[in-house]
Formats: sequence, structure tokens, C-alpha cells
Amino acid sequence: MKAHIVLAHPESQSFNGRLADVSRSTLEAEGWTVTLSDLYTDGFDPREDRAHYDQLSNSEVFHAQTEQRFKAFRF
Repeated sequence: MKAHIVLAHPESQSFNGRLADVSRSTLEAEGWTVTLSDLYTDGFDPREDRAHYDQLSNSEVFHAQTEQRFKAFRF
């Protein structure tokens, strides 16, 4: 079996961090293959922002869905 744990907490020694550690070790002890994503360590930024785009389709106004489509179709 496989499991993927997602941790989203700024302090790795928090209760949430400990839960992720215990979950991982418990599952691995049962023979599971476990991967973990620590969003804070990875620098994940959940906010949509014009700064995420090198080039905007319209520099006057930021519309996230338009920019996502514009970026998706550029090569």
C-alpha cells in the first residue's frame, strides 16, 4: 500500500508535525510506502498573485483565471 502525507504547519515540532511523523513511522512499520510533503519547508505559497507570472496577458488588471489560461497556452 502507498500513502502520501501532506503537512502544512510552520513548526515541524508542533502537534501536527508529530502526527505526521507518527503516521509515517506507523505506516512504514506495517509495510506501507510513505511519502511526505511539508508545504512550509517546500516554500509552497497558496496565494494566487501577479508575481507568479513572468508575463501578463493584460498588465492593467490581474485576473487569475485569464492568466492561468494565458500561461497554459504559451510555449
